[in-house]
This record gives sequence, C-alpha cells and structure tokens, in this order.
Amino acid sequence: MNLLDIPGYREALEAEADSRAAAFLAIPYFICGVEIHVLTPRLELILDQARSPFFHGGSIRPEHIAQFLWILSPRFSRDPKARARFVKKVCAPLPYQPAVDAINAYLVDMYADAPPAPVERPGCFRPSYWSIAADLVDNFATEYGWTVDISLNLSYPIIWQLVNRQRWRCNPDAIFINPSDKVRRLGLPEQNQKKATS
Repeated sequence: MNLLDIPGYREALEAEADSRAAAFLAIPYFICGVEIHVLTPRLELILDQARSPFFHGGSIRPEHIAQFLWILSPRFSRDPKARARFVKKVCAPLPYQPAVDAINAYLVDMYADAPPAPVERPGCFRPSYWSIAADLVDNFATEYGWTVDISLNLSYPIIWQLVNRQRWRCNPDAIFINPSDKVRRLGLPEQNQKKATS
C-alpha cells in the first residue's frame, strides 16, 4: 500500500512543504486584504502585553481586531494619529467574523510546527522564571551565537523549524507531528480496507 494513495494526503504534504519553504521567503500575510507581518516573538510580546484576547481568550470585540492588525501592520508606530487613521480607513470597514476567522487561521499557521508543550502533571505547580522569549533567545544564542534582536525578530514559522531540527539532531528518535498526519490517520483505515478486499 502506498500512503500517497490516501485521498488528500499528497496535497497535504505538498502544502506543508510549500508553507515551510515560504517561511524563508519573507512573503507578507494578508488578513481580509490588510497586509501584516509574520508573527515574531517581539510582536507576540507586544500583543501579550496588550492583553489581546487572541492570546488570552475572552470575547473578541472589533477594537481587538484593530489592535491585532495595527500591531502587526508594516505601518505600525507609536503615533496615536497614525493608529487612528489606520483604524478608521483600514479596520472599520472589515467584516467582523471573517476577520476573526482569518486571524485565528493566521495564528494556526504561525504555530503549525510548534513542538508540543510539556505536559503538566495534575496537582503539580511549577512557577515560571522566564518567558518563552528568554527561552528562545538563550537557545539561539547558545546554538548559533545570535543576538537578542535577531532572535526576537525571527518569524515563528522559521523558529519552529529550527527548534524541531535541533530536537531531531539531539534525538533522532524524537516524535514529531505534522498537520498532514491527521489526513493520513483518517484515510489509513479506508486504505487498509481496500487492500484487505483486493
């Protein structure tokens, strides 16, 4: 049996490969026609400090969409007048639900290759002594000699590929999960059934 005969699996693998390669090409993202940067640890920290419900949960209001798009916009500045113009011209006309859906899809793309978070044991509390940004900066400074700015301005799609590559180099038996695995998992029983009846 050839796994590539599973309906949609070949396309899912190609989409993954294309997405991973595109991460290194600095191709801009668009949400409802609005150009935004690829997510970096620095931009994530700004959104986190702004308590964006896209990261913290809770109800999402139109101003949260505007906040998200403004922070990720190539036009972003600390000038309140520039922000007001951006919100009025760019964000105000956006349809609410398609914008929310597009932002959520964007975030799924940004974290598609992120390694699984460590599993917390029930009843075990472990205080945090550093942020994920510090973890990434330390990792890349140790591994590649990169500065804080280089590490914080690197896109997450690149970061996760490098982190996964390091994991594999340190442990060739490490388990990795691809988005395409779901297509394979769902199609495998059907392929096995076809093989059994042929």
